[in-house]
Amino acid sequence: MSGAPNIGKRRRGSLETTMKRFSSRLAVVVGVLAVTWPAAADAQKPQRTRSIQVKPDNRFGAVDVELQIETVRRVDGAAAGVRTGDRVQVGDNVVLCFRSSADGYVTVWSQNAEGDVPVRIYPNEYAAETADERAAAVVAGEETCIGDDDGFRLEVGRPLGDASVYLHYTPREELQFDDTAFPQIRATRAPDPRPYASSYVRYRVVDR
Repeated sequence: MSGAPNIGKRRRGSLETTMKRFSSRLAVVVGVLAVTWPAAADAQKPQRTRSIQVKPDNRFGAVDVELQIETVRRVDGAAAGVRTGDRVQVGDNVVLCFRSSADGYVTVWSQNAEGDVPVRIYPNEYAAETADERAAAVVAGEETCIGDDDGFRLEVGRPLGDASVYLHYTPREELQFDDTAFPQIRATRAPDPRPYASSYVRYRVVDR
């Protein structure tokens, strides 16, 4: 995928970004799976129509993908990385960093502790140049981080309990799910017609 545009994302270590900074920073609430304006959360919640649980599944073994959550501004002032099974507090701001071993396209999904329908949190309507994209372009070997300098932030919210973030990779954008068709675990080992790779991080949301 030569010449893929670096849109809607910030490269770690870069001193410049093509992202538009908004004067009023926006929020992607990870724990409750809603992309919201801070002052109008209820009006911006996505529709949920069915319960589908996100699970790790890799049907495209030639590509490796990695996903990590980093807590950047904790309520108590400390900062730490988060690994699978670790705890984050309500109100924590986090950054999602991911990398793939091949050029392609990714979407990022979040599911809360109550097992509600997974919601796509990236691309999202607040992610500037990726707002209207089906998926975000990634370049082989380059780490992409979202939520710290993209015109929006990722904030952990309720409900309390075990939640997860899921990264879905495809070699072409048209193979990605749109925001009304959710990735799901399959009951059989039957081949999936769409090649993809995936990674996820599971974490526990706790009170302050």
